[in-house]
Amino acid sequence: MGGWPLYLSELQFNGPLLTYSQFEPVCQSGIDAARLGVKEEDKYALANVEDNLKVPGIGMAEWGPGDMAMSLGVTSGADAVNDPRMVAARAKVLAACKANHIAFLNTMTVRDATKMIQEGVMVGPANQQTTEIGRKFTKRQMPW
Repeated sequence: MGGWPLYLSELQFNGPLLTYSQFEPVCQSGIDAARLGVKEEDKYALANVEDNLKVPGIGMAEWGPGDMAMSLGVTSGADAVNDPRMVAARAKVLAACKANHIAFLNTMTVRDATKMIQEGVMVGPANQQTTEIGRKFTKRQMPW
């Protein structure tokens, strides 16, 4: 695979396991190892996100807006992500990802794909049209 960002449609499924061939070796010895994705989706994970994302072998983190809203007491719905507590939670997880060179997962749509990529989103579940917008914006070509 080429550079960032990646889209869930580009991940390869190998039986029950998700394989992510994009990531560089974890070990200094150059031995390939699996990278894990973590879900920083509640107020407890959020309180520890800076330390959580320092753990070696983590390659991706998701802030999980649905579960995060429930944990923070934010009323669910389309506008929940605009609640100040949610904006702060997302920003904290994104900052911890950037500080630790870990991919940040956030949903992308046709309306916001380029904004999300500019902001630092590196993995995004997206439909085909959104994926194509992302590829065009990043000058990413298929096949990888």
